[in-house]
Amino acid sequence: MTTAVLFVSHSAELNGAELMLLNLIKTIDRTKFRPVLITPRNGPLKDEAVKCRCESLTIPMKWRLTERANIWKQPLSWALNLRSTRLIAQAAAEKNVRLIFSNSASVFSGSLAAKRLNVPHVWSIHEILAGDQSILFYILGRKNLVRLISRSSCCVIVNSEASRRPFEEYPNVRVVYNGIPFEGKGPRDRTEAKKALGLSHDDLTLGIIGKIYAGKGQKEVILAVERLRRSLPSIKLFITGAVKDRRYNRELERLIHQYSLQDRIFFTGYAPDVFKYLKAMDLLIVASRVESFGRTAVEAMAAGTPVLALKSGGLPEIISHKQNGYLMDSTDPDTIQSAVESVFHDPVLTSEIVKNGLQTYKERFSLEKHVRQVEDIFDMCLRGKRDHA
Repeated sequence: MTTAVLFVSHSAELNGAELMLLNLIKTIDRTKFRPVLITPRNGPLKDEAVKCRCESLTIPMKWRLTERANIWKQPLSWALNLRSTRLIAQAAAEKNVRLIFSNSASVFSGSLAAKRLNVPHVWSIHEILAGDQSILFYILGRKNLVRLISRSSCCVIVNSEASRRPFEEYPNVRVVYNGIPFEGKGPRDRTEAKKALGLSHDDLTLGIIGKIYAGKGQKEVILAVERLRRSLPSIKLFITGAVKDRRYNRELERLIHQYSLQDRIFFTGYAPDVFKYLKAMDLLIVASRVESFGRTAVEAMAAGTPVLALKSGGLPEIISHKQNGYLMDSTDPDTIQSAVESVFHDPVLTSEIVKNGLQTYKERFSLEKHVRQVEDIFDMCLRGKRDHA
């Protein structure tokens, strides 16, 4: 007999946290667990979950965490979420749910519903909740937030040591790195991948993947490309991701026109299949100011693409400099320029780094390993134990 597990998502989009959840739902052992998904609205996450035979419901929820400027709105969200908590508990009871899994620190309704039903609760945290990299805040303070998350959960799953730091005094917190689906046995021929995007074999192709807003660093990479076209005349850049900040996107477009980079820089929009672009890239740049994990870096490793990333957040846990990737200390355009030139001036080292990156992916970040670890946590919680790993 299978055990019903209710997955509560903070959004219905398909960004890193939601992709982790979708892959877990797709891959979890259906002979043991029957997944049920709740999203706050309709969207691609729900659509994809339905395709993989996961019963999915929509229950509106408000985020309990906000950016600092909107922290005053949080008490209103508490009141509005009273209804969502009741509806989630009701749905869980009707589906005979035995465990509730909350995805992201920003929604509390899953944990409150679990408490109401007296079933185990697992909380998956994808955010850095302390320090200068924190972008979401709780009106009652960080200490009260991490205490609430820990005490209301059988186990708290964090996606990196960087995410774990605020929880150091709590023993029921476990690092489980995100798992990435493997795209074939190795990188497809890069020439073929470039040709599919209208590029030539000789084009040196950079890429940056993520929502378009200042925190992802697209502006700094564009300015670096403006400098790089002198030393690397065949340089090209693909910017892949949906627009989150329209004003910032217009600023990027103005820069591209200002420096006459229209024939070098291309916006692809949101890409359901990032591997289509990764396999054509000679280098992925991760210039994000805040990355609790660094999913695109691992995807690049799986695709056989070298990675240049800012040394921050969870990225140094993935990348060892000049072993399986490259790290830089800042995203100043001059720093990016210098780092990119170093990569392309040493193709022998880069080739070795690609091999090591693929090995790192297989050993540490496979989807199968991730799902197995989460299933073990579910088994432990269902046995009535609290994690002390």
